[in-house]
Amino acid sequence: DLAHLARMGLDGLRLCLWGDRELTDRQGNLVENDHLRLLDYVIWKARARGLYILLTPIVTYSAQWPEPEEDRPPQGFSDYYSKYDLATSPEARKAQRNYLAQLMRHVNPHTGIAYKDDPIIFAVELINEPVNPRTEEDTREYIDALAEAVRGAGCRKPLFYNISQSMWPGHVAALRDSTVEGCTFGWYPAGLLAGHSLRGNCLPKVDDYPQMRSLELAGKAKLVYEFDAADVPGCHMYPAMARTFRAGGAQFATMFSYDPLPLAGSNTEYQTHYLNLVHTPNKAISLLIAGEAFRRLPRGESYGSYPENTRFGPFRVSYEEDLSEMVTEREFLYSNDTETEPPKPELLERVVGCGSSPVVRYEGTGCYFLERLASGVWRLEVHPDAVWVRDPYGRPCLDRKVSRILWREWPMQIRVPDLGGEFSVSPLNEGNTFRAEAEDGLFSIRPGVYLLRRDRVSPPEFTADMPFGHLSLGEFIAPVGEEEPAVVLHEPPRELARGRAWSMAAEVVSSQQPDSVTLHARADGESAFHAVAMQRRHGYEYAAELPAAWIKGEKLEYSITVQTGDEVRTFPADAAGEPDVELWQAPVVAEHAPLALFEAERDRARLQRGHGIRYSESLVSGMTPGRLALRIDVPSFARHPNDISCRYVFADELAARRGDVSRFDTLQLRVRGGEEATTSFEVALLDDDGSAWGATVALTSEWREIHLPLSALRPVSVADLPRGFPSISPYWKEASQSGDLRLGRLVAVQFSFGGRLFPDHAREPHAIELESAALVISGQDSHERSTVPLAHTLFGGGDQLTMP
Repeated sequence: DLAHLARMGLDGLRLCLWGDRELTDRQGNLVENDHLRLLDYVIWKARARGLYILLTPIVTYSAQWPEPEEDRPPQGFSDYYSKYDLATSPEARKAQRNYLAQLMRHVNPHTGIAYKDDPIIFAVELINEPVNPRTEEDTREYIDALAEAVRGAGCRKPLFYNISQSMWPGHVAALRDSTVEGCTFGWYPAGLLAGHSLRGNCLPKVDDYPQMRSLELAGKAKLVYEFDAADVPGCHMYPAMARTFRAGGAQFATMFSYDPLPLAGSNTEYQTHYLNLVHTPNKAISLLIAGEAFRRLPRGESYGSYPENTRFGPFRVSYEEDLSEMVTEREFLYSNDTETEPPKPELLERVVGCGSSPVVRYEGTGCYFLERLASGVWRLEVHPDAVWVRDPYGRPCLDRKVSRILWREWPMQIRVPDLGGEFSVSPLNEGNTFRAEAEDGLFSIRPGVYLLRRDRVSPPEFTADMPFGHLSLGEFIAPVGEEEPAVVLHEPPRELARGRAWSMAAEVVSSQQPDSVTLHARADGESAFHAVAMQRRHGYEYAAELPAAWIKGEKLEYSITVQTGDEVRTFPADAAGEPDVELWQAPVVAEHAPLALFEAERDRARLQRGHGIRYSESLVSGMTPGRLALRIDVPSFARHPNDISCRYVFADELAARRGDVSRFDTLQLRVRGGEEATTSFEVALLDDDGSAWGATVALTSEWREIHLPLSALRPVSVADLPRGFPSISPYWKEASQSGDLRLGRLVAVQFSFGGRLFPDHAREPHAIELESAALVISGQDSHERSTVPLAHTLFGGGDQLTMP
């Protein structure tokens, strides 16, 4: 793992110790055990990999999470004292001081150096995420007491204290006036523990971190102790966050957390995070690029707001392309497919990427590193393919594999002037015997490390054990791919338009390339299947075009058969047999049929929520017989932010009917107030940059099908969802200045209600019941419509409107 961190170009890590539970006794005396020996070993190995360490000796949380707590006897002082006790109890403070002093004096047997003197440990964060005393004076006294224990042991390293947790009003001044040199910040702009991959564009959420620029903390150094775009599967967020950290003045930042290789296939450490060089190659290269941004960008410089700030220095991020990128004359780094041309290919010395670019064309899904060693001689490192076969952000389990590693042979084409079109490919890493010769830069490749040598070049001798930065030239660490049965990854479309051809795609993940992949499809009511051969587009992706004549009736049923040698498997059943063993189904509707944006029974689990008050959710009988509605109950809206907001991001679910969107002119809602005092709620449509258009809608206790002309929607302020941690951004995102509703770019629908809508009844119980939201064409829907007034009509004001 440390070798992979070095390969990613990282130069620091944070070691957050369960020393308060596993390295001490109740009095804080250091205990010699396996945990301490492992700590010594990691620090020694980090030195060899050029990784400087921020040491956080007290973590407070259970060392067993996320596993169930075992019944074990208490050991360290945090087994006896709560987090609040640590800050307020004299006995607990004494134990912490005792532990900190002994840890600083501890001599690492591998280095012969005490922690207080080891230059690889560059700073100490006194405690992870403390709970502070209630008063400013007591907080300052607590900080200084811990700091004095470390300094009293002879440690002269900079000391840091957390600013992101439990800073009661006035406590910033306590940190300002304390003796520590710096403060640590955390940031999870997309929140934590969604339980699934988040959809939508989160780049607008990382424009700024204003608390870092607090004048009260201007005299303190700033570190980011934890950050991540948690539950975001894309590879475009990290450089944008690095940009904002530098704008705030941060000098060190550590992403939380790196998945160790033995656990990464199941993502069982912290399921809301997922990062590993082999299992999440695109995200890993994005973090590599973020590291370059963090080191290259000046502190204190602002780059504006989204979307203007997607380019900063030599860096670019793109939500639409799911891309992080760095382009200079000598380096070309990218986390995903890119068509960007390097400015001077003849000067290139380093290319790192995933996917394809004008310099490297590659169909595998692993990352690769191409680095110049001498004129006409380059080192190529290719990692095995990683394919996510389940959502990695779901409930963790060691038996639930979320990522497969495959050692497949793929074509690669390299266009680097220094190499030319003809060059040899020779193995460098231990046990690798694969060789190739390139013609016009094209050759086949397997995972490993290789020496690329231009024809008729006689370079110096390069051997596998030669130093190569903090690695050796031939060093290569990757899990061996296992022979596993094929699996087909496919999500049926939400709807298909009747009489319109459909381009169907699926990933066929297998250790060997299949001999054939066949789609079997039939309309409902048909007994026979139509069969069409699926063609491999790229890598593991296969596609087939279904003609318009097949898309008829009320639904399409289909399955996929994969043949490899003598083995034939049919999916989604994953069984041998006929194509109707088990079938995917896609509803087929008329092109003018309502376009469902949200359906409570189906979509509730993926709602993004924002709230600061107590509430409850349940499913109840809806307006339509046999359908359920989402009910949200709130005992009172008396406290800030007196709001409940829910957002559903449909994003690509509408892909098969995206061409129909421009036909629609009305938003249809099936909703009612669940309590007498709940007389209105707000609805908004959002596009891919977060701009929102909406209205305030009057409610009664009776179910109604409400129709809002899209032309009546206006730019509105909406709750900023999902809410980040800590909550550094305003709860409300200001209305867009543009009044144009861009139907083709819609990605989400949001519902809100709160005390601001009924200020005279804010303390009373409130509830709404919502069955669905859809886009419809006025005059096309056969359901009886209600004439429903808008409550004080639209955001932005206006007279009361009656909707036909």
